Amino acid sequence: MIASAIRCGSLAAITLLAGACADAPLLQYSLRTPAVTLHPISQAPVVDGRAPFRELLCRLVAERARRSAGERPCEQILHRLSDEPTAVAPGEVPSPRSSRTQPVPTVVFVPGLFGECVESVATPFSDAYARLRALGYRVHAAHLDGRSGSAHNARMLNDALADIGADEFVVVAYSKGVPDTLEMLAAFPETAAKVRAVVSIAGIVSGTPIADRLASGYSTLDRNVSFPACPQGDGDAVRSLTRETRLGWLAGNRLPASVRIYSLAAFTSTEGISSAILPFHALLSNVDPRNDGFVIYSDAVVPGSVLLGYVNADHWAIALPLRDADAVWRTMASHNDFPREVVIESVLQFVEDRL
Repeated sequence: MIASAIRCGSLAAITLLAGACADAPLLQYSLRTPAVTLHPISQAPVVDGRAPFRELLCRLVAERARRSAGERPCEQILHRLSDEPTAVAPGEVPSPRSSRTQPVPTVVFVPGLFGECVESVATPFSDAYARLRALGYRVHAAHLDGRSGSAHNARMLNDALADIGADEFVVVAYSKGVPDTLEMLAAFPETAAKVRAVVSIAGIVSGTPIADRLASGYSTLDRNVSFPACPQGDGDAVRSLTRETRLGWLAGNRLPASVRIYSLAAFTSTEGISSAILPFHALLSNVDPRNDGFVIYSDAVVPGSVLLGYVNADHWAIALPLRDADAVWRTMASHNDFPREVVIESVLQFVEDRL
């Protein structure tokens, strides 16, 4: 995400880098197409878990009616694409959390691009931490360099998990935190052996054309602009998210078979995109209008993972609680009212059931 740059007064500079909106995109926004992914052909196929995840989420939404922030009907939370199965096999939907007796895992949330710069404002799913702890989860938020590349942050995440010291982890990674996490799994097998599962939330898995457009301009901006509470890092943050970098990394690396991986992507229409993200959404729409403002839906699924679904939200709303921030943030994040708490509770129940 580009949150700290915006908050620190450089929204105008980044908007100029994004360029003016072009003509109407060749593709039209539609749910009448099947789910697709973009990844190297050498990678494992994706497993479709959308139907059982939808049933679990809808059940929890019904149980938590009038208790969840951003409450809305289940059908408005998850998109239903044309190829989503409608039948759910017996036993595919997890039993209620309260009826299970196994120990709950240690959950570590990994932030996205510039996440360090806005920790005082929001961290991924921080509005759900109290609920998750009440359910027994041990919740931690990893601290990574907001302005460093994925290789650097992979080492930091390895150290962070060592400091937490749990025997087993479920890692919930958001945005750029996903490639940071995947690189950690490949580079540090001893740590990877303790990771039971990784959940990708709006992950920049196969890169994003936004990074390809902004990488060179960002390098200049990065050298000349000071971001409060956000050290410069290695300067590779945006370049590590280009299509060339991410697809090249996926083609040349194998993820450990012992780690179960799940993907929850996001996209929404122009009317659902927060005001600060609109220039990026418009730019990405020249490639595909089914994007969350920073990531195209086909770029947000990890090869070999279980696809949980496509959330009807923008890149900030799916994970970052900005509705209670100051007036400037509320103006920029104009579509941030979203039921993150019930979504992440559903994700963790689904994952925990399959461990």
